[in-house]
Amino acid sequence: MRTCQAFTAPSSMTAVMPATSAFRMPSIVAAARVTARPTASSIEFVDVPVSVIVFSTIGLSLPPSTIGLASNGDASYAPRPMRLVALLVIIATSAFAEVQDPSLTGPYAVSQATFELYDSARDRLLVTEVWLPVASRRFPLVLVAHGNCGSRTNYDYLSVAIASRGYVVAAPDFPGMTKADCDANGGTAPGDLFVEPPRDLSFVRAVLHERDVGIGYRVRGQRTGLVGHSLGGAAATNASIADRRFPAVALLAPFVGAAAADRVRDLRPRRAFLVVGGTADTTVPISFFMPFFDGLSFPSFLVTIVGGTHSGFTDMDASLTPAQLARQQDLTRRYVVAFLERYLGRDRPFERFLTPEDAAAQGADVALTARLP
Repeated sequence: MRTCQAFTAPSSMTAVMPATSAFRMPSIVAAARVTARPTASSIEFVDVPVSVIVFSTIGLSLPPSTIGLASNGDASYAPRPMRLVALLVIIATSAFAEVQDPSLTGPYAVSQATFELYDSARDRLLVTEVWLPVASRRFPLVLVAHGNCGSRTNYDYLSVAIASRGYVVAAPDFPGMTKADCDANGGTAPGDLFVEPPRDLSFVRAVLHERDVGIGYRVRGQRTGLVGHSLGGAAATNASIADRRFPAVALLAPFVGAAAADRVRDLRPRRAFLVVGGTADTTVPISFFMPFFDGLSFPSFLVTIVGGTHSGFTDMDASLTPAQLARQQDLTRRYVVAFLERYLGRDRPFERFLTPEDAAAQGADVALTARLP
């Protein structure tokens, strides 16, 4: 597992970060975003497409011992008044043109690790799998919730893809409803299915933001995305209802009904929902969760995969041929990634993929309904 390196610049020295990220990722450059009255804690490093960066000098005099950008483009700390060279991100149309197709693997290599997170207040041990982009910087967090008798590693095809786009992805095993629990209990989950799993998600979100956990220094911002399958979809929905820090929720064949939509509809800030279902799903058919989708406000999206099955949203389904499973996974990955990029990453150009026209271009086996303001 890679470690993250950081620097602290005391007032008696100048620390410089060479702008070399463009050589590691040709289409991306690391930029320093500085507030009008910057301090050592106000620098945030962001990834910006190279084609939309313009350097411009503005007449802002900084007081002694402030942070700015040196004339050569490096981020620096200087104990004297200086002129600030601001990094202006402009030309929205170019950013739109440069957006990467969500079906493609992202620019980051991905590492994987297992953590044991213990909630002493509830006496619950959450074995949690984490996928990390290999880069010495921070990323938003996405949680993946498995279904009944499932596992935290049931969705590698999706977890790795999301992480490669620049997200820390974490998936806990829900005690009492894993495959091992069901196998030991005659095929039935012995644990709580509805109350504790949403609390597990909120607990994991909170813990993974703490700097002393081991990866807390890799997680950026409090806003966290959710992906839930089947009963994990119910957990994700209920976690979002209880915690406003879950603003973007992607549900795969979710076990949710109209009552949940009633609880979601008037939440502020609004939650964005993506719901994906398969026409061949006999476990949680589309007709079961359609009242939920129909009751949602905007923004909300429904993706229908013709021939998609319930287990086809996981890494394996013996009822599908390898080609059929790969197709369902490809379509799921495309729209979940686009949705998270737009509503968690706040990258507006990804709106173009969340349209009926995009689904039609993918083939006759997928359709998309969009509900927007």
